[in-house]
Order: sequence, then structure tokens, then C-alpha cells
Amino acid sequence: VITSTINNMRGQATIYYDDNKNFDGFCTSVSEAETSVNETGGPGSWLCTTDTVTDSAEWAISGELSDGTFYCVDSSGSASTTSSAASGGSC
Repeated sequence: VITSTINNMRGQATIYYDDNKNFDGFCTSVSEAETSVNETGGPGSWLCTTDTVTDSAEWAISGELSDGTFYCVDSSGSASTTSSAASGGSC
């Protein structure tokens, strides 16, 4: 559930950027999806970050999987499993 939800966030990020010309506030807009994942039995926590150094030109979303690793996608196109949560707008 969490990997497909996070993958779907890429499309939402594109639309958000087209509307706002940056990702400032994008993470706030995805909080409903987090609630949905948690209510459907998704694993632990997940995190959305933007890079404030680049004026919110980058974003990343990661979610904890049942084995303790994190699935992460970001604005560079990365989609990978990592040992830690997203930070500063990248996986």
C-alpha cells in the first residue's frame, strides 16, 4: 500500500509545481494521503520533505516498510529502498 501511495505522489507533485511554481507547501498538501495509508494498515511512519535551501525546488517522500527500511521517491526521479528516511528534499 505505501509504495503505490508514495509513487502516486509524484504525479501530485508535478501538478502542485505546475500550479505553484515551487514545492513550498507541497508536504502539507499530502497529509491526507498519510492518513489514508495509516488507516488502511500501512506500516510505520512516513515523511515528506522539501529543500528550503533551493527555495523548495526539491521534494522527497519516504515511508517505512514492514522490514524497517524506507521506500523513497524524490523530485530527481529516484525511487528506491533506503535504510533511512528522506531528508532535505532527496532520498
